[in-house]
Amino acid sequence: MLTQAAIRSELILTSDDLDLLTEFLNAWCAENSVHIESEAAREVATALIDWYQSGITDRTQLKSMLRDSLPMSPELQHLLGQIG
Repeated sequence: MLTQAAIRSELILTSDDLDLLTEFLNAWCAENSVHIESEAAREVATALIDWYQSGITDRTQLKSMLRDSLPMSPELQHLLGQIG
């Protein structure tokens, strides 16, 4: 289970930020056969937003967090390579 960051910043997410996070979430759900409205998807979405709001806004850092925390398929690794 992913944990939430203890401290959130006041960072306001832009539409570009949300697009990036949504792209990561959709790819993770597709690769793990998880429905986007499932509890697992909510946990991943929460973690992505928490990481982003806690200052992990650099794509390389975000990719590293995903690699360290989430199951990765070759397709998701390819997607992360295209983003960075």
